[in-house]
Amino acid sequence: MTLVVSRYACLRAERGRIVAEGLGAETPVPLEDPASLTLVTSMMESRNLPEAAKAAGIELGEAERLARPLVAAGVLVDEGEGAAEEGSVWTFHDRLIHARTRPPDRSQWVPPRPPPPALPQRPWRQTVPLEPPDMDAIERDDPPLTSVQAARTSKRVHGPPLTASRLGEFLFRVGRVHDVWEMFGETYVARPYPSAGALYELEFYVAVGACSDVDPGLYHYAGDHHQLARVPAPDDDVARLLSDAAAAMGVPTTRPQVLIVLAARFPRIATKYGPLAYTLVLKNVGVVMQTMYLSATAMGLAGCAVGTGDAAMFADATGLPVEEETSVGEFCLGEPAPR
Repeated sequence: MTLVVSRYACLRAERGRIVAEGLGAETPVPLEDPASLTLVTSMMESRNLPEAAKAAGIELGEAERLARPLVAAGVLVDEGEGAAEEGSVWTFHDRLIHARTRPPDRSQWVPPRPPPPALPQRPWRQTVPLEPPDMDAIERDDPPLTSVQAARTSKRVHGPPLTASRLGEFLFRVGRVHDVWEMFGETYVARPYPSAGALYELEFYVAVGACSDVDPGLYHYAGDHHQLARVPAPDDDVARLLSDAAAAMGVPTTRPQVLIVLAARFPRIATKYGPLAYTLVLKNVGVVMQTMYLSATAMGLAGCAVGTGDAAMFADATGLPVEEETSVGEFCLGEPAPR
């Protein structure tokens, strides 16, 4: 059989050793013998085992012994499968996370432990109180859901500046904390959208470019108090967040009035769901995006989801460690431009 290293194989460190992992691996294959690494390296090009053993300088029987678990794990694949992988549209990281989460890879599963608090403690002082909207008026005057769904569309061009009242109503509709309760010694919250395990790991950050009664800058939305807390982010970082979002929407010459950044407190969900955590975060982001689209449409605002974002730039702006909290989605908001 002619074998080659799979495009979707990876070598990584784990507990002080090097392991190889492929799509077929239930557990990673430890490469504790230096000959294993030499064999893998020798098969970066398609070779049969006798050729690979000769290139690696090891006996054929030893090569067969070392190759067996690597083939079973999908690190080494036959030549035809390798060629098919090279022609695939799947990227390495997308294909690997898909394989590991459907069904989930539980080889590294750690038993659930208490997640971080439902409401994080923030070092930033809440400086901008937002007026809660009149929910009775909203329930009375909002258009029917079917009309909102039919009218929903991405609007990328903004007109007159958004007001603090309108921004506050939007955030209240999509991200407020409307209930807090204790269960089994843990605190849980409820927001206007569903979330995996009711953990609500997503936090709302607001980069303001143009909004009356709210100074330009970056803010954290405290949904339990319906207030904005000013994040001492450098002006250049906030400007880059806004300009990058404009470029991603295809309107690079104008900045959005407001950019809402969704950030995931990853430990909040990972301590319970382990290998499923990141895919659940992305599903939760999709749910929030739909909630924002429908709310923006019902309010007559211009809303547009942004397909790209810069997690490193967000980390620089907030000073938050990526391991604890990182940006995972962006949504632009503003008053629509006149027709």
